[in-house]
Amino acid sequence: MSTCQIIDYDRISEWEPWIDGVIYPIAGDNVAKSIAASEPEYIEDAADALYEILDKHQVIELLRDKLSDFQVRVYHGTRLSDRELSDIQANGLRPLRLVDRKNTLTEIFNGHPEWDSVCMNLDKALHELGPKSQAGKREDGYIHVCFSRQGLLKGCNHYLTHGAEVDGHVASKLFNNTDLALELLQNNRKPYLISFLADFDSAFTAANPYGVGSGDTPYFLKQLIQSWAFRKYRKEFSPESLKDCTAARFLGPKPASELEEYELVAELSGKR
Repeated sequence: MSTCQIIDYDRISEWEPWIDGVIYPIAGDNVAKSIAASEPEYIEDAADALYEILDKHQVIELLRDKLSDFQVRVYHGTRLSDRELSDIQANGLRPLRLVDRKNTLTEIFNGHPEWDSVCMNLDKALHELGPKSQAGKREDGYIHVCFSRQGLLKGCNHYLTHGAEVDGHVASKLFNNTDLALELLQNNRKPYLISFLADFDSAFTAANPYGVGSGDTPYFLKQLIQSWAFRKYRKEFSPESLKDCTAARFLGPKPASELEEYELVAELSGKR
């Protein structure tokens, strides 16, 4: 595993001192006291208190520069059969491609009592869910992740309870008894969190795939700044409590050698 400095968003006790080392030299040691004195109700308020001391865009550009050599840990949530897990462990994590879902969904939905009467509609469902100009593709080329492990577990865990979101859309198009189809999506696979590291600039770009609007704070940097600032007011605060669902999309594939961990999420393994 890499020995470089790694920002894992939920582990603020690890990265808070690194942000201190960036902010304090230009804002002064009293910046923390100033933020605390504002008694922020929300993490956004804490960031606003910081921006009364330093220009927001100065903070953004400074952090982008100073953190450029850092790496960021991200988390991909999914449900996998044993065969799919073995394939990822051997060949890496590939982007979801709708046209590649047919065999997997056939295996899963084969246990539905309506399957024989609707199976001929699977190709049509896959076609309709793809962009009309290039049917059969849906966010092709991307691996979707969250920065917060706790957010993925508790805030947007449908990826872990049912797998790829598009699988549920396919089920809705095919079956009258959608609840049973969703149960099949659960029971035929197990929930896994797969983590990997990305360099800071790549994580920044992945979190802001459409760019950053004028006056806006870029995603992920926004989470870091707000959480760092609020912790100056409430030392026991941890981003884990936010269950933050800020997401990013990375171009794939991701080689198996670059994947850190395959964590089976036992508490989400069973039925709803």
